[in-house]
Amino acid sequence: MKNISWIILPLACLFLVGCSSDDDNGGGPISDPNVSFTIAGDIEGEKTGLASALFTESAGSYILNISMSDAAGGQTYSLSFFMGPSDEEIEVPEPGDYTIATTNAGDFWVVYTEFDIEDGREYGSIWETSGTLTITASGDNFIEGEFEFEAAGNPDDALEAQGSITVTNGEFSAEVF
Repeated sequence: MKNISWIILPLACLFLVGCSSDDDNGGGPISDPNVSFTIAGDIEGEKTGLASALFTESAGSYILNISMSDAAGGQTYSLSFFMGPSDEEIEVPEPGDYTIATTNAGDFWVVYTEFDIEDGREYGSIWETSGTLTITASGDNFIEGEFEFEAAGNPDDALEAQGSITVTNGEFSAEVF
């Protein structure tokens, strides 16, 4: 019986170690890509969801898109921060503070779309936008940060802005693809 105990105990330890979770997400420190923020103005509430970052290249133009939404269970919003377009390849931004402004006027530009409203609404992009995106940590396959911004939008038929939103307390962790 003692011999069986000496065999079972090491096997049990090996099983427990082999079943431990791998939280390094392929080398990055994030285990759960997510986003949370508060929105006020034309739209009010607390938003949460998933986040990812994607590099794209098309016709010699490069873009980084940090995309966020609550797609699981029915999408009610989409929030995207864009760096570019650039004619040079874009890399994962280093930690630091970056400006958010109207399309291509800052380090990043933003588009917020609210789908949970009958007519849908879009803010940012070509309409007056200002704010800060702070990268708190980054690597080859992850990016984490905080953000706050104000954006005009909800355009009329002539594409004139008809309202605005203020986003505060934004935090995200995203895997880079």
